[in-house]
Amino acid sequence: GNARQRQRLHRPEREFWLLVVVDGVVPPERLAAAARLYDGSPLGLWWNYPVNDYEEPKLALGPMEPLPLTGVPAMFFNPMKYERLSKIALATGADLVRDPAHYDAETAWQRAIQNQYGTADRPIARASKAPARPSSDVAAPSDLAAAMQTFADHSTHLENHWADIGRDDAPELRHAIGNLFAAMDQGAPSSVTASRIHDLDARCAAIVAATQTLAQRLDAATLEECRPQLHRLETLATASRSGLALLAAQQRGTDAPAARAHFRALRTELAEDPSAKISDDALCVLVEGMAERMGE
Repeated sequence: GNARQRQRLHRPEREFWLLVVVDGVVPPERLAAAARLYDGSPLGLWWNYPVNDYEEPKLALGPMEPLPLTGVPAMFFNPMKYERLSKIALATGADLVRDPAHYDAETAWQRAIQNQYGTADRPIARASKAPARPSSDVAAPSDLAAAMQTFADHSTHLENHWADIGRDDAPELRHAIGNLFAAMDQGAPSSVTASRIHDLDARCAAIVAATQTLAQRLDAATLEECRPQLHRLETLATASRSGLALLAAQQRGTDAPAARAHFRALRTELAEDPSAKISDDALCVLVEGMAERMGE
C-alpha cells in the first residue's frame, strides 16, 4: 500500500517504525522493501480504516482486509469519529490480529454484527471475547442484525484521489446488477431479462425493509450516527424499484408514467443531496445504468 507517513515509536523494551497505510493492499514484498529502508527495523502498521475523515459523507462499515502481519510488532486501527459504528470494523480487526493465518474477513464481519446487534433489547452489545469461530459456526442473525448487515454491506469501500480501501460495496448485489445489464445489452430472451428484473426488485424491496427496521429499532445514539446514509440507501433502493418497473414495462412494450415520474424525482433528490454517500459500487450503478439505458 501507500505509506504516506512514517513515525518512530519507542517502547521501553523495543523500538519500531510505524507505517501509516491508506491503501487497501499491502503485499508482503512491500513490507519487506520498507523494512530494508530502515535497516531491518521492525515495522508496525497504522491502518487507516474505518476512519473516514477524508470522505465523511460515507461510513466505513466493512471488515478489515487480510494483512501480512508476520513479524509485525504492533497494529493500530484508526476509527471514525462515530464511536458506535466504528465497532463493526474494529471487532474484525481484533479477529485479524488474534489469528492472522486463519482470518476470514466476511466471517469476522458477520460475527461482529451479530455480536453487536444480535439481541433486540441489546443493540450495542459488547463483542464476544471468545476466540474466532469457524465460518459454519456463525449464528443466524436476528432481525436487527440482519438489517444492519444489509446496511453495512452497502458502505464498505472508501475511495478518493489518494486512498482506496475496503472491499467493494455489496458485491453480491453488484454481480446481480451486472447480470441484468449483460442480458439487456446482449439481447437475451425477454424471459431471462424479466427474471433478472424480478430478482433485483426483490433484493431492493428487502433493502427498503432493512432500512425501515433500523430506523425503528436502532438505539437513538447509533441512529444519529447513520441517519443520512440510512435515508439515502432507502431512497436509492426505492428509486431502483421504480426504474426496474420502467424496465419491466418496456419489456412488455408498454409505458409506466407514474414509475417514470417517481424515478425522475428520486434521481433529482439523490443528485441534490450531497450529505451522504452509500452503495457507490452497487445501487448507484443500478440507478444510473438504468437511466442511461432508458434515455433518462
